[in-house]
Amino acid sequence: MDEHKFLVIAGTYERLLYGLNGSMAEKELVPSFIYPAHISCITALACTPRFLATGSTDEHVKLYDLKIRKEIGSLMHHSGTITGLSFVGKHHLITTSEDGCIGIVRTSDWEHLKSLQGHVGTVLGLDVHPSGKVLLSVGKDKTLKCWDLQRAICSFSMKLSGLPNKVKWSITGTHFAVFFDKMVQINDLESGKIIGKVEQKTRINSGCFAHLLDGEEKLDVFVIGGDDKMLRIFKLDGTLVGTWESGHNFRVKDLSLLSGTNILATCGSDGTIFIWDLQACYTHVKENPQEIANIAPQIATYNAKCRLTCIRIVDAKDVKQTKKTVEDKPEWPESDYEVAEKKAKITVTFEDDKPKTEIKKKVKKIKKKTSTLTMDKKGKPLKFAKVLAANVVHWSAGAQLLFLERLFDAFDVDRSGTIDYNEFITGLTVYFEGTEIQKSELTFQIYDIDKSGDIQPKELVKIMAEMYSSYYKTDKTEEVQKIVHQVFEDLDINGDGSLSINEFRLMTIKEPLFTDFVAQFLEIPDPK
Repeated sequence: MDEHKFLVIAGTYERLLYGLNGSMAEKELVPSFIYPAHISCITALACTPRFLATGSTDEHVKLYDLKIRKEIGSLMHHSGTITGLSFVGKHHLITTSEDGCIGIVRTSDWEHLKSLQGHVGTVLGLDVHPSGKVLLSVGKDKTLKCWDLQRAICSFSMKLSGLPNKVKWSITGTHFAVFFDKMVQINDLESGKIIGKVEQKTRINSGCFAHLLDGEEKLDVFVIGGDDKMLRIFKLDGTLVGTWESGHNFRVKDLSLLSGTNILATCGSDGTIFIWDLQACYTHVKENPQEIANIAPQIATYNAKCRLTCIRIVDAKDVKQTKKTVEDKPEWPESDYEVAEKKAKITVTFEDDKPKTEIKKKVKKIKKKTSTLTMDKKGKPLKFAKVLAANVVHWSAGAQLLFLERLFDAFDVDRSGTIDYNEFITGLTVYFEGTEIQKSELTFQIYDIDKSGDIQPKELVKIMAEMYSSYYKTDKTEEVQKIVHQVFEDLDINGDGSLSINEFRLMTIKEPLFTDFVAQFLEIPDPK
């Protein structure tokens, strides 16, 4: 176990997909990829050592090859938010949605084979039996359904006493758990009876079955996490055997156990990801007999600084990354009726390296005009404005001195109080040629009025209100204050009342207007 390697995948409200490499030997999480996977919130994940599937409120399922770190396609057979994903071995993927359908997809060619219909309304959760032959699902219609995957039919349906939100098989497949808001009901498969109940005062968000050792005795347990920020271990009859503080500042949003091990991954709404040795945690709570033990020793931690929604951990020892070019021949055709051909694949990356030759020509034209200019803000703020007016077509005539000063400071990289032509061209080049990360960094400097390295709400309101009022010829301060308040509510992860550069980058993903609106004040002229 000391050399065990794993890959942690986490989805976020901000549509970002995190991939983190970890191992028991090095005991740290190292980012492998961070990728804006969807156009809205990521709601579901499923992965094998080879493939990753993600679902979202945008109604799409995105597919990735983890060996080559590439997006390989999208599934669009649902007409509602994706609520669940699960692989059946290596050969099929099961998908569920608000549309009430359960989709079966073949992984050899990603062909949607069949939709199972039986639930009235949203399918809220699913899990595949370890044998791969049976599927359990729960829905908004307050029913539990068991599906025979070999014949693709519903073998039985059971009415539930309340509204379920998840269902989970045990490791051996002899038991299953049905999740309700503040209660988990554990059932024995053979007898069909409820053998235990786990009840809490706050919402239970996630849970999993595990095997532990209590001295010489083997112990089948159920682990839960929820809104109370605690992690708890129960016997299958509902007896509590251990509780400890999770270390997450807000609720435990999701958890996942690495197959065949006791390595547990948890994620919180505060953006933190923790990796635990569940056996060590059980020992820790036994040695701390108080009602709630202190935080158990963690294997590794990571702060994504995003609101996390779901997490999965998968064995990475067999995943060997290979390099493939866009001309590589695909391993499968799009369907049974097509012949495999060479097709481009999308590289998982933030940055767009496509050359923008037209913009380069325009920037060179400006550089030729301004190669002998030095712009001094001190005492002569209008000189900078005149240079912009001479070289930038749509410089807003109504822009106030405040924005001129902020733009000047952003361009004045060496803080000399003057801008030479290299700084001027570099600033414009970032705006019109730069990557999204470069643009957000330059925009961050515009909003950071006091140069503290953080953005306060009043700074954001001051700049945005100035630009809005100038652009729309009316006072927009109240409207801007509402937008800024909501942004800080959502993205001030650590609650310190300011936005760091990383939090600001997330803001520009969620609210592009903060970078796009600045760009509207600057437009490069066509070279003449």
